[in-house]
Amino acid sequence: MTIFLFQAVVFLSAFLIFQIELVLGKIILPGFGGGYLVWGISMVLYQGLLFLGYLYVHLQGRATLTTIMRSTLWTDRYSSIFSAMSR
Repeated sequence: MTIFLFQAVVFLSAFLIFQIELVLGKIILPGFGGGYLVWGISMVLYQGLLFLGYLYVHLQGRATLTTIMRSTLWTDRYSSIFSAMSR
């Protein structure tokens, strides 16, 4: 149940983000002349910002995972020394 709920929330958030992209593009388009190049530039800009957000999250997750792995490795390696000292 929890996995299904998580998947539903992620799908809904992605759907809403792409809907906001289209709505904001249509709102901004007439103010800048309404040409097809303005629409294209707004879509490329939005997709680029979305990509940078995904890249940031990916790198943060990777750094966090590396930190967790290092601390686990350190704990596994030196836990026997600390347990022997506490006896």
